[in-house]
Amino acid sequence: MRKSLLLLAFLLPVSGCGSDFLRTPPPPLGARLTADQITASLAGNSMVASAEEPIPLVIYFAENGDLFGLRGNNYKDRGAWTVQDDTVCGAWNNWYGTLSRCWRVYRAGDRFTFTRHDGSGAVVRASLAEGNVAGL
Repeated sequence: MRKSLLLLAFLLPVSGCGSDFLRTPPPPLGARLTADQITASLAGNSMVASAEEPIPLVIYFAENGDLFGLRGNNYKDRGAWTVQDDTVCGAWNNWYGTLSRCWRVYRAGDRFTFTRHDGSGAVVRASLAEGNVAGL
């Protein structure tokens, strides 16, 4: 018992309450999608960020390349999306200062994971819903 308490006392300052050390590991990414698979999955459907994301987010990928987004604080934006080099790229009219950002897309069952192509480490976990679920 004494050894356990000493070990715990040692780990707490290192790990902190919100540390990744004590968290459950994220689910596996799954298989990386090709350009054709990305287009088939996203076109005409909505990406709904999972509950583990800090800000609720819905993005509708219109079949004509238009992009519509809604954040949990009712902040809406529009833009355009394309698929290139096995990534999905989007540029918003306002969000992110109109910069185009590209994401790799992975699928594990009905869970999708989007990872930023630029190496920033940004990750969004989501599910897809048929159609424009937020009426954007």
